[in-house]
Amino acid sequence: MRKRKINTKEGSRYPVTSFVLLGILGVVSVFLAIEIATSGAKLASLELEEKRLIRENEVLKSELVNASSLSQLGKGAEELGFSKPASILYITDEKDVARLP
Repeated sequence: MRKRKINTKEGSRYPVTSFVLLGILGVVSVFLAIEIATSGAKLASLELEEKRLIRENEVLKSELVNASSLSQLGKGAEELGFSKPASILYITDEKDVARLP
């Protein structure tokens, strides 16, 4: 009977290669898991910021409506020294206003 020679270099090469590939795969999967967790935290932070900005926008809209109301404009005009006129003069087209004699 003949004995076959086993090439030890070639036989041991496959397990080392598979361990290296499994190691690389493990490192990549851990890296991706960390990235996904970090992205989730950033997303949660951005969602909270969005809710805060929406509330702030609603408050600003309400303040704008209140500030532009006629009653608020009247109060502001009174504070600046404007008053309601005692008599109102209406100018029509029939009278010449700036005509020289």
